[in-house]
Amino acid sequence: MGGLLMLKKKLVAFFTFLFVFVVASPAMANVNFTINDKPYVPSSTLQLADGITMVPLDMVDKVLGADITVDNDIIIITENSDTLTLTLGSNLAVFNDQQLTLSKAPELVNGEILVPLRSVYEAFGTSVGWQQESKTVSVSYSEQRQGMTADELMLKSTEAMLEYNTYKVNTDMKLSMGIESAPEGTPQSMDMNMVMDMAMQQEPVLIYVKTTVDMPPIEGVSDMPTAMISETFMNQDGMYMTVPGQEGWFKMDLQGLDIQALMEASADANDPIKSMEMMKDFGAIINLGNDQNKEDQEYWVVNITLTPDSFEKLFQSLMGQMPAMYDTGIPEADAMIQTLFDNIQADMTYASWINKSTMITDYMDIAAQVDFNLPPVTIDGVTSNAINMSIQVDAFFEMYDMGEPITFPDVSDAADIQNIMPIEESLQQPL
Repeated sequence: MGGLLMLKKKLVAFFTFLFVFVVASPAMANVNFTINDKPYVPSSTLQLADGITMVPLDMVDKVLGADITVDNDIIIITENSDTLTLTLGSNLAVFNDQQLTLSKAPELVNGEILVPLRSVYEAFGTSVGWQQESKTVSVSYSEQRQGMTADELMLKSTEAMLEYNTYKVNTDMKLSMGIESAPEGTPQSMDMNMVMDMAMQQEPVLIYVKTTVDMPPIEGVSDMPTAMISETFMNQDGMYMTVPGQEGWFKMDLQGLDIQALMEASADANDPIKSMEMMKDFGAIINLGNDQNKEDQEYWVVNITLTPDSFEKLFQSLMGQMPAMYDTGIPEADAMIQTLFDNIQADMTYASWINKSTMITDYMDIAAQVDFNLPPVTIDGVTSNAINMSIQVDAFFEMYDMGEPITFPDVSDAADIQNIMPIEESLQQPL
């Protein structure tokens, strides 16, 4: 059972850090896509129909930062003071008060609304090109707020936050999970709410997270708690956690996991230049959303979108900094970890709300679709079922107490987590 135990400990460590570190019609041909001369692989395939490139509505949101509403057959796209109104099945549209003729009517294909890329993008001032040989659509688009691009706003906001060595984050996260396990093949679903209270110090790096998870009762399981509270603390010496039903702090025995690499990765994520360049290198789209007002404060909104392709590059880079994640000493367990990480896909968009007065990011929204596909794996003579899991994540973050003193937990008397028999036994259960 040692391989399963080590596997689960490392997965707990990694996914805790990942949360902190911060989801076709046969008649159509696929189309490549670039934004401002950089290749971009969207989560939905761009398609060529009758010589017209058609895109799903979410590509209008991700590229232009527009707000979209659909009411029966009416599609309304709003980008600050400009509004484009479309109708399914009609090539007539209205941009503000001016009537337009679209190159092709919006259509519903396999439950997804597709709109003509050039007609919609150019209505909002985007330059669209086409390279026949490579079947590539090239888009050039840039907006500014008070003379600043989305990149420059993010850079200034991150620099403003770095002036404070400490801050806190409150997170409200909703997760909807769908799980299908062969050979039973019976899909299961579960919705849960997660609240995270986080305290961050940037120099030296200290991270504290208190997590409260509310889960619905599971049919046939009477003794399963519907609410679980846990705490996690990371410093240069390691990762520590509390355990429901146990007193005190316990140190995770991660056998070779490089905590320093984790801390350095977290520090890089808070470096404005490094993080921005990293996002660009991995093909993320960075654009401006519609300005917002909240509690009498005015905000600029910067959207960052990671498609499955760009998320995979970011994920593999992160894993490259932590080679010990693949080293449990049990070949079968190492292969399972590798297979799990190779089969994660995510389509993620997050919006940063930058206060116009302070340049601080007061709020963030995240929407992500994360899919896991794990084939059967045999470890210690136990063969797991094939598992397909899909998770929809919607999260809201609020940053506060910038520069205020923080009291971090005292973990000097932390015990070894392997001394807790109930936890060790639970970790030894098959996946």
